[in-house]
Amino acid sequence: MEIPLGLQKAIKDNRLVVFVGAGLSYELKNSQGKKLGGWVNLVAHIIEELERKGHDVAYLQPVLSKHDPTAALALIESRIEPPNNELSKDEIYRIVRSFYELSDENEYSLHKKVLKLTNRVITTNYDTAFEEVEPRFRGYKAYKGKDHELRELVENDNNGFLIKLHGCSENTGSMILFPSDYKKLYESKERDALHLLTVLRTIILHKTILFLGFKLDEPQINGIFKEIEYIQGTKDQRHFVVARKESTGNPPDCVGSIVNISIEDFINELIRIKETQTSTDPEKRRLEEQLKAASKKIAELEKQPSYQEELAEKTRLLEREAYKYYIKGVEYSLSNEFSLAAEQYEMATELKPDFHEAFNNWGYALRELAETKQGKERDDLYKQALQKYEKAIDIESDAYEAFYNLGNALQELAKTKEGKEADELYKQAFEKYKNAIDIKPDYHGAFNNWGNALQELAETKEGKERDDLYKQALQKYEKATELKPNDHGVLNNWAIALQALASTKEGKEADRLYKQALQKYEKATEIKPDDHGVFYNWGYALQALAETKEGKEADRLYKQALQKYEKATEIKPDDHEVLNNWGIALQALAETKEGKEADELYKQALQKFEKASELKPDDHEVLDNWENVLRALAKTKEGKEADRLFIQALEAYERALERYKKATGAVWISVFDHD
Repeated sequence: MEIPLGLQKAIKDNRLVVFVGAGLSYELKNSQGKKLGGWVNLVAHIIEELERKGHDVAYLQPVLSKHDPTAALALIESRIEPPNNELSKDEIYRIVRSFYELSDENEYSLHKKVLKLTNRVITTNYDTAFEEVEPRFRGYKAYKGKDHELRELVENDNNGFLIKLHGCSENTGSMILFPSDYKKLYESKERDALHLLTVLRTIILHKTILFLGFKLDEPQINGIFKEIEYIQGTKDQRHFVVARKESTGNPPDCVGSIVNISIEDFINELIRIKETQTSTDPEKRRLEEQLKAASKKIAELEKQPSYQEELAEKTRLLEREAYKYYIKGVEYSLSNEFSLAAEQYEMATELKPDFHEAFNNWGYALRELAETKQGKERDDLYKQALQKYEKAIDIESDAYEAFYNLGNALQELAKTKEGKEADELYKQAFEKYKNAIDIKPDYHGAFNNWGNALQELAETKEGKERDDLYKQALQKYEKATELKPNDHGVLNNWAIALQALASTKEGKEADRLYKQALQKYEKATEIKPDDHGVFYNWGYALQALAETKEGKEADRLYKQALQKYEKATEIKPDDHEVLNNWGIALQALAETKEGKEADELYKQALQKFEKASELKPDDHEVLDNWENVLRALAKTKEGKEADRLFIQALEAYERALERYKKATGAVWISVFDHD
């Protein structure tokens, strides 16, 4: 029997891999006494079992008899997928698993001979014949999804390997059964499939593959042949196929074809070659062993990573663990558990000291914690947050988000300070926002927050300095809106700044600024109609403008303000601040009226303050305003009926006063106590 020289050399050099198809398991029997055969037997069994379970699949039998089994499987799969969903994939897999439960009577003679020839095996078979012959393979095999096992088996292939290319019946989720499964394996870019194919390509490049038990027209084997042709080209014939006698078709030129021969006879001859290549002369045998050992050492040295590569691998593993802590930190941050988040980010940076994203997020968590504290504890947390942001910037000088967050933290800290200390912190915040924008000129969020910081600082100043800061803030909001026209939050902030500047002016200049503010609020509500805060601010601006007017113009503006407060309350009924300002506006309008109209407005104002007090019992400002309305109402009343109405309102106020005392523990001295 003539054996190709390339195959003989592969046996001698110990780089032979046997790739086994269905032919090797054809005569094996399952626990039901049925012969495994090929794919036709499997698909016939699936159809038979589905029919036995009451599914309408009789039409599949003629398909199976006239076409390739994959045609019947495609039709079965169409019944699994939407919109049909008639069959369960799990049900099919259970049928397949039961079909491949092997009988105790099998002898596995061919499988034993393959393992005598080589301990490196790849198979497309689902059965566990090789695991029965070599129990070590039960825990030492790999298939799609078992990335660690794949890498370990191939990198340490002196111990041999068993790769189940199309999965294993013991783990039906791994099985490549339906047409879509084949497409996912051979055409998909998903990680598991790519890893498996990468391992296969490595074997094609560095080993000699002997294909046993395939028909040359099988789609599975032709897919592998295409991989070989793609990787190796057509000239170098290093792989071989022993085709079954009934095969049709031809392999590519790069795969040597051996046909019309018994698989068992062929394996026997290869085993004989392997055994005769081992010399009987002890000295020669020693030299051969030394040669093998030296070759192995060279291969190991070539494969062995350098110190730098070892260091890189260790770094990679540390980085992987760092990302696990980082992800956990993000999850804690999303659930507002900032103390736990900070711990996770700290662990991430210990494992990966250059992890600038983790330092940035650590700073954010500390900043959020600071906002829940007071005094020195708050200040210390803010300072720690600043250090984390600065560390992120030291690592990654272009980390614009870290500059932005550093600006935010400085701004938040500045709000807790006064005088020169606050001024200095605000100025540092401005610099950080500028740094962020220098790196990312279209960073609209940085422009917006820079505007907010300028506006906050302006509120602490007077005269020209105040006006200049407000105008700078307006410029930042304008730029932010140019970059992102549909950000209603920026428009809201822009309107607030215009309104604040307007309140420092008089006459036409004030009117012009108020008008611009009202336009911004209107635009913001068009973009986001359900933001109660914008309606509240809009109402407040209308109310402020109304206070500068008289007569019908004032009436019109007050009524518009009332409409905005009403809208804000419809969206968020439990906002006590809206109700409080609504009450103030009603009182202001009532003071311009007389008689029943005034009474009705005062009554509505009292209702708003009562509701606000119920929502926020410890807000003394609400009680102040409520008291003011009662005083104003008292001045307009005479007679018993008026007294009764006034007493009712006063009793409601006293109930609110008790709630305040209970909530705060404070003693409230009402002006009514002295009347």
